Amino acid sequence: MKKRLKISFIINVVLLTALITVLVQTNSFAVMKTKIGERTTATQSDVLRPAHYEQRQTLFERLDVTKESTVMLGDSMILYNEWAEEFTEGPILNRGIGGDTTFGLLKRLDTITNGQPKRIIIMIGINDIAKGYSENQILKNYDEILSTIEEKSPNTKIIITSVLPVNNELYGYRIHNPQVIHLNNDLQKLASKHQIPMVNIHDQFLKGDQLDLKYTSDGLHLNGAGYAIWVNALKPYIEK
Repeated sequence: MKKRLKISFIINVVLLTALITVLVQTNSFAVMKTKIGERTTATQSDVLRPAHYEQRQTLFERLDVTKESTVMLGDSMILYNEWAEEFTEGPILNRGIGGDTTFGLLKRLDTITNGQPKRIIIMIGINDIAKGYSENQILKNYDEILSTIEEKSPNTKIIITSVLPVNNELYGYRIHNPQVIHLNNDLQKLASKHQIPMVNIHDQFLKGDQLDLKYTSDGLHLNGAGYAIWVNALKPYIEK
């Protein structure tokens, strides 16, 4: 029995050595490494620039913004509502992109300001927090967004909307509500600096210190009841 085990062990060692030799000679290890690297790079690229973002941005580059337009500008919180059906005054243009950040918004502002719209309503920032960007960086970008609009489209009225709370039970802990509150406080100061209104609806969505479950199904995005609150708060700024 011992002799058989010894022979079997020797055979396995010989076969393994032969396999390694073949792989080295055919450069298979390098190929495997390259394939793994390609997969990693593709995954990172998808995270940074998903197909959805590309599709929306190229669409906005083609569609016109006019001087009569009200532009709803931001991330998925903007994207997921039918704004044009909410207000009597039009045209209302949805320029939301899911997953967008203040960095992304800065890069695509020209597609908005080139049309010199009547007004721009902004909600952005929650994804910046989720991605771990510092509040100083978020505020710096936000300040640049506002300054760019003021410079390139000086007759446009700008209204910013507070970032909304999340429900950590459903959404997890990528975002903590004290971060949201702190950012909103600084956004209010930024709005005062630029002499523009900030529609602060954060507290209307709270139950305790969390986003009320009656306004969401995933702990982050709003349902119809949630959007009704937001729309009602915006009406004085749009239906004039």
